[in-house]
Amino acid sequence: MAKQVKEKNNAVASVENTDHELEMTPELVEAINSLRPEQRSVIIQAMQRESFSGPIPHPELLQKYEEIQQGFAERIVSMAERQLDHRVKCEDTVVNGSVAESKRGQYFGLIVAVLFLGASLALGLTGHDWLGGVLGGGTLVALVTVFVQTKHQNKDSNGKESEP
Repeated sequence: MAKQVKEKNNAVASVENTDHELEMTPELVEAINSLRPEQRSVIIQAMQRESFSGPIPHPELLQKYEEIQQGFAERIVSMAERQLDHRVKCEDTVVNGSVAESKRGQYFGLIVAVLFLGASLALGLTGHDWLGGVLGGGTLVALVTVFVQTKHQNKDSNGKESEP
């Protein structure tokens, strides 16, 4: 039962099989097509490429681990689950810490702004109008600059707002 080798985009070919579809380079296709049909069938049946990625091994590998010693597969899956839980907790800690740091910065910024504006008002009331105006105006300019820069930093290259 010979499998047919089909060309795809002149770069890679595929062998259609009931279980898998294999991709091959043009050189390999040419070499296989030059063989007799019975030889081609043996070569194609022997070829198989498989990839798997994820936190746990491929199910066939898990089954082999289980054959080595009963419970290995469960231990591997449990280990992956514990690692996932740990990663989620670490990410929660980082996010919560970032939010707390941001809030703390906003509170301290508010306190500093109120103190500077209060000092500006006190200077203005005690006859130091020019100095009070500079201090109050500088404080307001600094606050506006901080908020405007934050808005611009949160925009991506397309001009759309991204998440902070």
